Amino acid sequence: MAKGDFHFELDMKPLLRGVKILDAQTDRGVAGVVEYWDSRIEAHMKLAAPWTDRTGNARTGLFAKAGHEPGVRHWIDLGHRMPYGIWLEIRFGGRYAIVFPTLVTYGPKVMQTLTKLFTRLGHL
Repeated sequence: MAKGDFHFELDMKPLLRGVKILDAQTDRGVAGVVEYWDSRIEAHMKLAAPWTDRTGNARTGLFAKAGHEPGVRHWIDLGHRMPYGIWLEIRFGGRYAIVFPTLVTYGPKVMQTLTKLFTRLGHL
């Protein structure tokens, strides 16, 4: 993770109350969910970023990338590839922020998808 990136890690313990071991099917399902959402989250950030581009570098440098530690955890990293991306997030009271507002928008959607997965697999 580069300087200025934001890391959103899914703690699956509350979701898997009764599951002692993350079985292979559930693990693959969770991996699929974060892979499904990372490209959609990235596309949203690039479309909805509230600043006016001068060079286009900041917008094209936005990313959301799924990561996996099979059987343990899955996550989505969101961030800026440009070193000044952090200033777009925090300067002017967050007026140009896109990463945190995206988390607020997409976090519940990811959780809803996971809830459906766990229900279908009989974990909830």
